Amino acid sequence: MATMAMDMARIKSLSVFSLLCLLPQISTAGEWEFSPELFVDEIYTDNVKLTKSNEINSLVSQVGLALNTNYKAQYLAFDLSSTSTYAMYSHDHDIDDDFHTLNSQLSYMLWPNGITFTASAAISNQSRNSARNGLADIVSGNTVQIENYSSGLAYNVVNSDFTINSSVQYQITESEDNIGDREGVVASLSSNNGKSARHVFWEVSGSYQDLENNNRESTLYRSEIKLGWISGVGFNPFIRYYDEDNEGAIQGQRSLESNSVGLGVRWLVTPRLFVDLSYNKPIGDKLTIDGEVQDNYLDYSIGWQPTQRTKLSASYSQRFYGDSYQLSLTHENKRLTNTISYNEAVQTFTRNNFEAVLQGVYLCPSNVVDDLANCYLSNDQIVDVTDIFTVPVYDFELVEDYGLSLNKSLNWTSTLALPRTTFTLGINGFEQENLESKLVNTNKAASFSFSRELSPKSTLKLLLSYREQEFDSNTTEDRFNRYRQASINYDRKLNNSLTSTFSISSLNRESELLYLNYDENRISFKVTKGF
Repeated sequence: MATMAMDMARIKSLSVFSLLCLLPQISTAGEWEFSPELFVDEIYTDNVKLTKSNEINSLVSQVGLALNTNYKAQYLAFDLSSTSTYAMYSHDHDIDDDFHTLNSQLSYMLWPNGITFTASAAISNQSRNSARNGLADIVSGNTVQIENYSSGLAYNVVNSDFTINSSVQYQITESEDNIGDREGVVASLSSNNGKSARHVFWEVSGSYQDLENNNRESTLYRSEIKLGWISGVGFNPFIRYYDEDNEGAIQGQRSLESNSVGLGVRWLVTPRLFVDLSYNKPIGDKLTIDGEVQDNYLDYSIGWQPTQRTKLSASYSQRFYGDSYQLSLTHENKRLTNTISYNEAVQTFTRNNFEAVLQGVYLCPSNVVDDLANCYLSNDQIVDVTDIFTVPVYDFELVEDYGLSLNKSLNWTSTLALPRTTFTLGINGFEQENLESKLVNTNKAASFSFSRELSPKSTLKLLLSYREQEFDSNTTEDRFNRYRQASINYDRKLNNSLTSTFSISSLNRESELLYLNYDENRISFKVTKGF
C-alpha cells in the first residue's frame, strides 16, 4: 500500500504540473479528449503456479479503471494513458493486489520555432526475473513495477539550410526491487546540412549519459563528426573525427575508449544515394577490450532515400570492442510496411545482468532431474548408493549491473494491411555481453498475428509466438529456455460504449532443466464500459 500511495502521489504531482502548464493555453483554441473506461476481466488458468506437476488452477478476477486523455493546442501537447487494476486470485486471496500502468508525455514550446520543454512518466509491470519466467504477468505473478520519469529541454529545427535535433533530460528509473535504479543527465545531438548547401556539408551526432546508482557513477560519451567540401563533380572529400569514452561503476575497471581521425570521400551516386568511405587512424595509444593496441581501420556508410516512403542507412566501423555495425530500413507502400533496425550500444545499470548461483547439491535417483521432488528422501526410505547421483542445481538471479555491457539488438516488423484483414510478422533478437566477465545472454523471438474484421462490430485475432532465451551461453552453467504460445481473441462491440473480448490461449515452456518445464492454458472473458 505504501508503494501504491507513492505512485498515486507522483501521478497527482504530474497531473498538477500538467494543469499548471495548461492554464496559459486555456484561452487558445485547443482540442481536449477524455475517455475513461471501466473493465472486468475474468481469467481461468489451469496452472497458475507454472509448475511441471501438481498444477493448481485458479480464477483470476481483475477489476479496473482506464483513463485516456489528450490535449492539443498551438504550443502545447499532452497525452496520458493509465490503468489501475485490482486482481483477486481464487486459490489464494492473500496475494490479491493492485497493479498500475501509466504512459504520459508533455511538450510545451517556450517560443515559436525554438526550445521545447518536455516531460514524461511511465509505469509498467515487468518480469521480476526473466531467467525464471520470461512471460510473467498479473495472472502468473512474479512481476515487478518499473517507473520511469524524465524532464528537460529539446531544440529541433528543420529547414533548407540545416537540421538540428537535440535534447537534454534528467531521467529517473526506479524499480520495486531496487535493481536497475538510476538517475542522471542524458543528452543527444544530431545535425546535418540542408539541401541548400553549396560548398560545405557536415554530419554531427553525439550522445552523453552521466548516471548514478547506489552512489556509483557511470559516464558514457560518444560523438562523430564529418566535415567535407562539395566539389560539384560527385566525389566530395571530408574529414572524419570519432571519440568515445565509457566509464563503468565497477571500482578499478578501466575506461573503454575509441578516438580516431581520418580522411574520406563521399561518392554521390545519385542525388538520393551516397556512399562514404574513410581511412581512420587512432589517436594516442588506446587499447581494445582485449588489451591490444587499436589499428587503423576503414569506415563505411551508405544513405539512400529513393522515395519519401523508403529510407535506408547502414554503416560499418570499428570501436574498442572490434567490428561495429548499424542498419535502419523503412519501406511503406499502400498496403505493406517494413521496418528493420540493428543497433549496438554500450549500457550500464540495466536489468539484464544475471548470476548463476548454486542452490545446492541434491541426491537424485538419476543424473537427469525432471522433478526436484524426486530428489528428497524420506526418513524410512532405503538408499541404494549405487543408484544415487549427486546433482548440483543452479539458478539465475538478477543482480545489479554496475559494469559495462555491449548490447546488440535486431528488430524486424512487417505489416500487410488488406481492406478487412491485417497480417503482422515480427522478429527480434537481443544479445548482451558483459564486458567485464565476458558472459553472454541472448534472447530471440518471432511472432505472427492475423486480424480479421468479421463485421463492423466483431473482429477475430490469432497470435502465434516463439521465444528462446539463453543465459551465460559461453559457460557450463548456462540455461536455455524456449516458449511457445498461441492465442485466439474474439472482440465484439455490443453497443457504442460496451465491448466484450473472449480469449483462449496456450503456453508451453521447455527448459534444459526438465523440472522447469510447464504447460498452461487460459480462458478469459472481458467486458469494457466506456464513457
